[in-house]
Amino acid sequence: MRKVVVQSGQTFADVAIQEYGSFEAAIELAIANDMSITDHLQGGSQLKKIDKTYSKPVEDYCKVEGAQPTSTIQLEDGTTSIYTQPYTYTFD
Repeated sequence: MRKVVVQSGQTFADVAIQEYGSFEAAIELAIANDMSITDHLQGGSQLKKIDKTYSKPVEDYCKVEGAQPTSTIQLEDGTTSIYTQPYTYTFD
């Protein structure tokens, strides 16, 4: 079975875009790995790949350019965030 190594900060959506060219693959990828799409992925872990193509042009671009989308950012205090600045907006 083919596998993909998760990069630090990647989510299922990131891996889906990187490997399949589309966010649509995220749910199927999570299911194939007996996980939830919201589960935290550990950098360096391996995911089983699914045998399906969603967007060949985007998939090929990521492979040729070495693009590895990452949604979360490691902060200095060791936590992760999707924001580069503190999020201070409040809702009424």
